[in-house]
Amino acid sequence: MVELTLPHDLKKFLQSGNQLQYDPSQSEAGQVGLYSLPELWLANLLVNTYDTPLEDGDPHEGKSGYLVPAVSLTKSCENYDPDFLLLWLPTEDRYGNFDTEHGNLLVFPNTTWGDIVKDPVRYLNSQWEPQGGVAATFQPWPEYEFSDDETLLLINPVT
Repeated sequence: MVELTLPHDLKKFLQSGNQLQYDPSQSEAGQVGLYSLPELWLANLLVNTYDTPLEDGDPHEGKSGYLVPAVSLTKSCENYDPDFLLLWLPTEDRYGNFDTEHGNLLVFPNTTWGDIVKDPVRYLNSQWEPQGGVAATFQPWPEYEFSDDETLLLINPVT
């Protein structure tokens, strides 16, 4: 069972009631609000690999269905669905974002919460501006279970 483990600096930031400070007009998402620490929840994202090159060896290439546990950090968003716009992957010890419309998961390699706090726009915009260099496509295989159960939702709470 995956536990909702969070980095110390993120926990401290959320416990203090802090929010990201940036100019919302510079962010594709607009103004974003974060959950408080007690509001966080763990879910399995249904991650697709549509954009993964064939040579990467995905046995389920082009299908949606890898179950990846994640914690959504974003509670509100001015311009888009806030769910998983910024997220924590407890089994990977990485931050990232998830496109809930398309099922794409991006990760921020070697990124701390302090990095995100210093330049939130760069991370918030990574879905729309991958050339920004902070995000990489996440490869869910062979580590994560694949499910072709079409009744699963894109985001399933972990029980």
